[in-house]
Amino acid sequence: VIADGLNEKAKFINEGIQQGIASGKDLDGKAFKKLKEFTIEKRKRKVSGKTILYETGKMSETKIDRATPQRLKASITSATDYGAEHNEGDESQNLPQRKWFGINKDNKPGGKSHEKVNKFLATKLFMAWRKRGI
Repeated sequence: VIADGLNEKAKFINEGIQQGIASGKDLDGKAFKKLKEFTIEKRKRKVSGKTILYETGKMSETKIDRATPQRLKASITSATDYGAEHNEGDESQNLPQRKWFGINKDNKPGGKSHEKVNKFLATKLFMAWRKRGI
């Protein structure tokens, strides 16, 4: 039951990451810093993306390592090597920080998704206890 709850939480966090990239918003729901003219010119010559961090679609590729009853840990990793650079920013490359990878405010305590997962887990625990006669 705990592994299921962790996997459900990882699923919601991953969905939050995807929605943030698609909408151009960071983990706090704020719009990403605008693209600089140099980047806009570069994009005109290459692929044009929908939003910032969505040039090729690779940034939104993530992998969920699911929890099991033997290993109660779920994790999400970025499929790109450059995802961390965009998340942290790099002044030497004139790359602004855009916090796109992590737990967004909706998945933190008080957020809708956080409460939804808590209710899911509470229901699963109740059903498991009830099945065992507790």
